[in-house]
Amino acid sequence: MKKVWKTKDGKKLKIREMATSHIQNCIKILNKYNKRKTSEILSLPEPFGEEAARTLDSAIAEFIESGLELNNLAEEYIESFEAELRRRQTQGG
Repeated sequence: MKKVWKTKDGKKLKIREMATSHIQNCIKILNKYNKRKTSEILSLPEPFGEEAARTLDSAIAEFIESGLELNNLAEEYIESFEAELRRRQTQGG
């Protein structure tokens, strides 16, 4: 489970110390990222010819692999953020 979030300006924040609204916004952003990445993969163009198909297949494989790695990381953060929100609910704050 992730314990630290790195902001876009490079600042590292402990998830436990983040404001609830910040955590909720991060979850929204990560969910949007996952949807956009999936959409990009599904909208890749059709190849023309055998060589183009091989090249595209290779590019798709790399794109999917990198996308899946980032999606997995995004999912790890989403799980950590949601766990923190649940912890706060059970502790009343």
